[in-house]
Amino acid sequence: MTRRRDRTEIEAEILSIAGGGDGALKTQIVYRANLNFGIVEGYLELLELAGLIAKRGVTYVTTETGKAYLEKVREIRALRGAEEDPELRLLRRFHEPL
Repeated sequence: MTRRRDRTEIEAEILSIAGGGDGALKTQIVYRANLNFGIVEGYLELLELAGLIAKRGVTYVTTETGKAYLEKVREIRALRGAEEDPELRLLRRFHEPL
């Protein structure tokens, strides 16, 4: 069973996609993030208003503020252990020696 991504995970994924190289087209974000155009448009608008992403022509680029936000999200995930699949964590818990 797959779990749903929360808002922060989706924002981080979009920022990560737009942060590579010369940025990303909306179509690239849609396909790489596995979201539909309507959802992506809403997130891009929010990220743009927050100053985390900027539109340069038809390309979206993660701003320095967006990169700092993305780094903080990664730090928090590492502290929480959220990088690991929750199902694997649950399986390990049941298979730990007593």
